Amino acid sequence: MSVWFRHIFSILFLILATCAVRAQENVGIDVLLDRYQRSCEECLNLRDRVEDGERISTAEAENMVQKFINLNRLLKDMEPELNEDQKTRFKAIGNWFRTGDKPLALSQTPLTKVVATLPSPKAVTFSECFLLPLQKEVIPASTNPAEFRIFILPTISLFPESFGSMAGAQYGRWGGYAKFTGRFNAVTPSYSCSDEGILDNGSSIWPNGESTEKALQITAGALYGINDWLDIYAGLGYGRHQMLWQDIDGNWATIGQGLKGVCAEAGVLTSWKHFTFGAGVSTISFRSLTPTLSFGINF
Repeated sequence: MSVWFRHIFSILFLILATCAVRAQENVGIDVLLDRYQRSCEECLNLRDRVEDGERISTAEAENMVQKFINLNRLLKDMEPELNEDQKTRFKAIGNWFRTGDKPLALSQTPLTKVVATLPSPKAVTFSECFLLPLQKEVIPASTNPAEFRIFILPTISLFPESFGSMAGAQYGRWGGYAKFTGRFNAVTPSYSCSDEGILDNGSSIWPNGESTEKALQITAGALYGINDWLDIYAGLGYGRHQMLWQDIDGNWATIGQGLKGVCAEAGVLTSWKHFTFGAGVSTISFRSLTPTLSFGINF
């Protein structure tokens, strides 16, 4: 008799322990559902605040909605473990978020009477649960003033090497800039010759091996922000480039006609905090190609 009693006691103990574990699991799920319901209410209150004219930051809105999405996905994964009342509550909260109409079941009547005809919920996405339900009103463009910034970038051009600066301003995505680079020296040419070193009288220059260059580029144009850290720019202006050789008597001669005319350029700017780095290329009358590098600050 004592053996049967021990078996019966063991079976009852296992049943009670299992019930206790299940009850604990249900309590945990109920806590998640409470958080899910509060998160839903917070998101919808956010919409009401926007409708009342309050300005809402992007970070605040995205964090609030992401919290709701994470809870939705977690409960969706746990749905097989939910009892019928919990599943019904889960559906009711999802419907409340999608429609904006709070089911009476969440506070007054049995949930099954309210959600019996509702479609089964699905894992929500950012566009489904934020842009569409809140009718794209959480972050209205009119409530977010565009950022204004100014940048000043010392600039170096290569081939020939010349120095200058680039400065501009940007409001929102669009802006403008002006750039100047030049290579100047005190050299004054005494005469000129062809690219092959032939003088006007048919003789040839006798160079001593010394040479120098003069260069100038002045451009201005527009820039456009691709995102918060990358901009593109393009502009037009005037440029010239001249090569000079020195002869054995110490006199300087301009070599050929050089380049002068319309200067076109394009490039990119990338920013990190208050630092900006730029890289681009320019051409004079589409007969040259000059890389440019810039680095400076924005504020």
